[in-house]
Amino acid sequence: MGRHTLPSYVTQDSTRCYADGLTKSRLRYHQKGVSMNLEEAILDRVRRLPPVKQEEVLRFADGLQHRAAARMVPSRDRTREMEWIGENRVAYANQWVVVEGDRLIAADADGHKVFAAAKAAGIEVPFLVHVLPEDPLPFVAGW
Repeated sequence: MGRHTLPSYVTQDSTRCYADGLTKSRLRYHQKGVSMNLEEAILDRVRRLPPVKQEEVLRFADGLQHRAAARMVPSRDRTREMEWIGENRVAYANQWVVVEGDRLIAADADGHKVFAAAKAAGIEVPFLVHVLPEDPLPFVAGW
């Protein structure tokens, strides 16, 4: 592995490690014989910056606080749609289709048209698929 270029940290039990995967409450910053927690080390470095740069760092940190937290988005079971595609593959080979449940919403060689038709039909998140023809046998190169 390559050499770490990140500053090293020492945990409370004096184990030297790097920023990989440790929580801030367990981190200690160690540099030139000085040991402090991560927040203290960051504040120490910010205080040494010119006032204009300090303001820039504070605006950046404030922006981080206001970012939206990650949210869970429910996923939808598309088993019925996949079954419909499996049953109707031959009829819609090489076309784009939008299927909702077991109902075909739109089909065309142009995926943009199909997507637009699904949105016009009021489907918020269309299940858009390019239907490939059945492959009878895989191609195997030979002599």
